[in-house]
Amino acid sequence: MNTDEHTSGIERLLWKKAPVPTLRCLPDGKCLDANDAAVDFFGIDLETIKQSHIGSLAASSEEKPLKAFLEEAALKSIAQHPLAVSFQCGNASVRHALLTVRAIDFNHDTSGVNSDLVIQILPQSSEPRSSDFLSGTFLSDAHDAIIMLDPAGLVQYWNPGATRMFGWEEQELLGQRINQYAFAETPDIDKLFETLPQKGQWFGELGAQCKSGKPKTIEARFNLLSCKTGEEKRILGIISDVTEKRALEECYVRSQRLESLSTLAAGVAHDLNNVFTPITMAVELLRSVELPKEELEDLLATVDTSIQRGADIIKQLVAFGKGAEGQSIVFQPKHIVREVISIAQKTFPQGIEVRSDVLREQWVIRGDQIQFHQMLMNLLLNARDAMPEGGRIDVRTNNVTIDEHYPSSDPNPGRYIKITIEDNGEGMDEAVREKIFEPFFTTRPVGKGAGLGLTNVLGIVKSFDGFVQCESEKGQGARFHVFIPAVIEKKADEPVYSPSEQQGHGETVLIVDDEGAVRDTTQKLLNQNGYKTLKAVDGVDAVSVYGRNQDQIKVVVTDLKMPNMDGISLVRILRNMNPDLPILVVSGHPDEHDLEVLKPCSSIHLLEKPHKSQDLLHWVHHLLHHKELQA
Repeated sequence: MNTDEHTSGIERLLWKKAPVPTLRCLPDGKCLDANDAAVDFFGIDLETIKQSHIGSLAASSEEKPLKAFLEEAALKSIAQHPLAVSFQCGNASVRHALLTVRAIDFNHDTSGVNSDLVIQILPQSSEPRSSDFLSGTFLSDAHDAIIMLDPAGLVQYWNPGATRMFGWEEQELLGQRINQYAFAETPDIDKLFETLPQKGQWFGELGAQCKSGKPKTIEARFNLLSCKTGEEKRILGIISDVTEKRALEECYVRSQRLESLSTLAAGVAHDLNNVFTPITMAVELLRSVELPKEELEDLLATVDTSIQRGADIIKQLVAFGKGAEGQSIVFQPKHIVREVISIAQKTFPQGIEVRSDVLREQWVIRGDQIQFHQMLMNLLLNARDAMPEGGRIDVRTNNVTIDEHYPSSDPNPGRYIKITIEDNGEGMDEAVREKIFEPFFTTRPVGKGAGLGLTNVLGIVKSFDGFVQCESEKGQGARFHVFIPAVIEKKADEPVYSPSEQQGHGETVLIVDDEGAVRDTTQKLLNQNGYKTLKAVDGVDAVSVYGRNQDQIKVVVTDLKMPNMDGISLVRILRNMNPDLPILVVSGHPDEHDLEVLKPCSSIHLLEKPHKSQDLLHWVHHLLHHKELQA
């Protein structure tokens, strides 16, 4: 026997006879080996353990946090904190333990990809008490916040890590309700603790606050710990501060958003030219040729469609560039899919062919259209970058129904739209494929990307309650499948107003806008429909005109963004002069502050530009009618 074999034999003996129950597992939790103490702990033979997954040995409610725990250890080579787990052992008993995990390379692979997980099991009594393991130096020195609560949320233990994180000393919070301190500004925190006894555990991200009032973003794991019969259970909380991490990610996401915006610019310019061209040609035709009524109606319909299309593009650009959160609405995704494909076809290198197969009868989804647009663009950019020498990208959409037999742990059963983006580029091996959604992971050279494109994709898809699957092999290209839940909800039909809702009876309307063309067109529209009108070029002029004609003016129609005095300031002054004055505010893209100011005011409506004539007439009539009802 040589020296290496002798040393290996000694190590094997030490492993088998170690007093701490220990498992050796694959990164996915499949058991490879167990020492004698682990066999005694589980009460089943070694061969049965080796044919098991650690998740199948744990109580059913523990599988999800256990899976996340192992993933963290595999990615970081060590779990940052222990996990409390209950196991179903061979004699049908339940045993409680704290797990610690470390990834160890047994094959001397410097990449770390082939590392196995060594899981140490620290058995706990059925009555975890602060006088036992909570007072140990391990928890006192832990970087994370480790707390113990009773079922009502009263603090029973508060380690120094919690003091460093939140600012409160242990003596300040013992016996106090934590919801009124660290989670005082956290919505639904009471509901979380109310449902914990039924679920047994909770893992996720929360907003919290320090003693100083400074907000924090935390990642928390709460486990319900069993005690002796007749005694109340306790809640163990292990909390990590991810505030700086999330802020850094947001910074890079914004940078990546602007990078994507610059890529879109050429395609958007092309689309806007396509919007303006039919409008320009229509104007020339209307000036030079007398058209039959049917052709005239068709021409005007084309102009109307082009204007709406241009307005949609501008709204998307404003929201996308600002990083603003859009509205969560029900929308038809196929239009955005086609738009993104069109932009890619116009802007990607000539050596890359972008093909599409978009379902005509696509189900609708609910969410933020801007984020959906960005998610698709990021996937196409990712496919483009995988083909530096050129290639092909295929984009396909389908409607799919997923049941409980679907081969994945991600989805809930139901109806989904499925978007597949496939390229024939470089592809990925398993090691890269497992890391592609990690923040800042990238295979690009330094300076060629922040490594957040696919992280952003995953975050957006999750915000839609969907999931992403990736299939790829080295040299065989990649296929990304995005699944987003469909909704059984139809978009509301465009409102139809009766003629009486659009006609005035001689009431005077003050029109305020710094754009002469808008003022004149609005004046002609109102005059043709039974109203009298006065005009002002900005807020200062409007105050003067209203002061001279206060008894006559019944409604004010004002723009929001104007020089000298903007619409918000004008609204405040006019409301001081006449608190009951109806005001119709017209704006292309109001910001959050504008909306907050306008929201609490009665007899005020915000109408977005561009708008149809019938919408403006309807709201002028409605505000007048509303005032009469109030009187």
